[in-house]
This record gives sequence, structure tokens and C-alpha cells, in this order.
Amino acid sequence: MSRDAVAHASKLWPGCRFVAGAIRPDTQLTMTRYDLIVCQEFYPFTRTASVDEHEKWLTFVATNLSEDGIAMIAVTAANYESINATFGELRQKFNVRCIRIAVPKLSRLLPLWLSRAASIPLRVIRPSGVRNVYVLRR
Repeated sequence: MSRDAVAHASKLWPGCRFVAGAIRPDTQLTMTRYDLIVCQEFYPFTRTASVDEHEKWLTFVATNLSEDGIAMIAVTAANYESINATFGELRQKFNVRCIRIAVPKLSRLLPLWLSRAASIPLRVIRPSGVRNVYVLRR
């Protein structure tokens, strides 16, 4: 998400508050809890297979979600230095699940169910053509 995207979204939906910024797991955010947090290929989260690092980030994200909030963390299925490597352990501790979809270029053209179905053979044929979207609820 960019500041330009936030400005554009704010014009389209003036009743919503959009924020973009750099964070770390020890960052103190405002007292606001967020209904939606979107993370895509952020470092070091998506460049490590450290379960401890992933736990820190998931705790941070979950703490900053509203009561009914949802976080979506998207990573390429071909990246094994990411939550892809630690998901088995993390799903035991966090309310997180994985949804596999085809890459955005393809997903825009398909209904969600078909994008998910297309991800099955793509995972084998071309893993970089699949996005794992981790959905975290508080």
C-alpha cells in the first residue's frame, strides 16, 4: 500500500480511515484497533523461516485488530523462507488459516472458487503462480 493509494481510497470511501506506514513488532500504534490489516511481502517476515519472528509479527497484528477484525498476509507459494515454512506450528497458536489463490493477474479474471481451484495444479507446475493468503482473526 502506498500513500497515493491511501489518498485515493480515502476519496472513494470518506467514511473509512486508511493508514500506510512502516512498523515493527514493537511499534506502539494509536489506541485505534483496525478492522482490516493487509500485509504483502514485508520484511523480515517474508524472508525468514523463524517461527519466533513470525510469532512476534502475528502477535502484533492480532493485538491491533478490532474485535471482529481480519488480517490478510499474502506471500508467494514459492517462498519457503516465510510463514509458508512455519504455518503448521503457527496455526496451533493463532487463529490463522491459509487460502491458496492464483496470482492476482489470473485471479482478477476468475471467480474466487475458480482461482482457488486453479491454484492446485499451479502449486506443482509453477509455485510462483500461486499466492498463499494467510487470514488471521483476533
